[in-house]
Amino acid sequence: MYVNVIKDVMAYYRSSYDKLTLGKENSPKIYLIGILKLSIGQIKLLERRNITTLDLSNCKDVKGNHEKAFTIFLDYLSNEGKLRNRLGWPDINLHFFFDREKEVMPQLTPILENWRMLRQKYPNWIIVPEDRREALKIYTEDSISFIYQLSKVNTPIDIQFLYEYNWRIEKCLLPISNDVIKYYESIIEKYNPFPTLIDIENSITPNDEQYKLDWKDIGPKWLEIQLSLMRVYREEGFHSQWQTVSARLKTIFECLKPEFQERYYYELCLYSMFSLNITEAKKELEEWLPNDTLPFWEAKRAGLMAELGDVVEAEKILEDSLKFIRKELNLNPIINDYSYVSQEAYVMQLLNYIKQAASFNKKRNTLAKEDPYSFKDRWDVLVQYKCDPWAEINLFKISLDREPVQVKDKEKKYGFDIGQISNTYNLSGYDA
Repeated sequence: MYVNVIKDVMAYYRSSYDKLTLGKENSPKIYLIGILKLSIGQIKLLERRNITTLDLSNCKDVKGNHEKAFTIFLDYLSNEGKLRNRLGWPDINLHFFFDREKEVMPQLTPILENWRMLRQKYPNWIIVPEDRREALKIYTEDSISFIYQLSKVNTPIDIQFLYEYNWRIEKCLLPISNDVIKYYESIIEKYNPFPTLIDIENSITPNDEQYKLDWKDIGPKWLEIQLSLMRVYREEGFHSQWQTVSARLKTIFECLKPEFQERYYYELCLYSMFSLNITEAKKELEEWLPNDTLPFWEAKRAGLMAELGDVVEAEKILEDSLKFIRKELNLNPIINDYSYVSQEAYVMQLLNYIKQAASFNKKRNTLAKEDPYSFKDRWDVLVQYKCDPWAEINLFKISLDREPVQVKDKEKKYGFDIGQISNTYNLSGYDA
């Protein structure tokens, strides 16, 4: 019966096509969907008449059942319609202000829930687009006062809140301010997910019967915060503190997930380069084993290699990383996860720079054919996902071209109504 329907459709369009001679360009495009079982010749004939076929016979569990096939198809359309793209992230934000006259926990709990929900909806940009960063920053600054109150917060809410706060400021490309570092350190020293490997005095461990904690949740958060502290210690030149955290993470290195291991080696290399210890940086790069399944970290490794003069090997690694990313893109449709398109944009940019460097190394008077616009068409496509490294570079240049304006750490704003006062806290001392 169904085959007869297909034949009728083909016969109808054959007669209409012959009578009206609309041609493929003018005839309306339609879709023929179902368990079709068409020959290649029939498919080609339909295509010439602007009819696109969608054969559902290969869908899982269909097995020739037309009702099952259409149910799967319609359910797919329904679910896709419910999915919203996340270019507007963070789309649900709330202002949270600390009220000193109220207890901390009842105020902090809704913040934690809101922040956790927004993080889980994050579309995985490598760098949050500038307009989205500003929105995130505004709704994070309001809550900085809660960091100063973490000693009054229940276990493990304190480390969960600090993790969410730290995640947000890193996405805003903001540093950990120096007056907040001690609160980070107090939380880190409170917990010890690895008591058999490292010793932290008077810390809570998985062996404590008093606390029934989810260490699968706390452990990664603790590590994230440690790595963030390594970064700020390096940037601020706090060498002894950096060495302490580095030694701690080195002790537990074999227990770390691959991405944490990559981040750790990246920090080691950056610290040596910040210290102008090029010999040590090269040694650490040699010890940093490749991991093709993490192409963006491979790209970071390649970037450091190029910085130290090994442009040829860096170019090869970046090309391999780009191939891997594009292969994954072909296998995973872009819906609400922009991780691979974002990685592709930034790896292309780095590869573009490396190719330019390689061309100069070969003493060419002009750049290689690939430079600087070999990826231009692809970048134009990726802009629709707000993956635009060149826009970020331009914003950075604009910031460097003007003197930073010093702002107060805390600023009172008086409202229209009598007695209405709001406090604004700034995460840094300058408006950059």
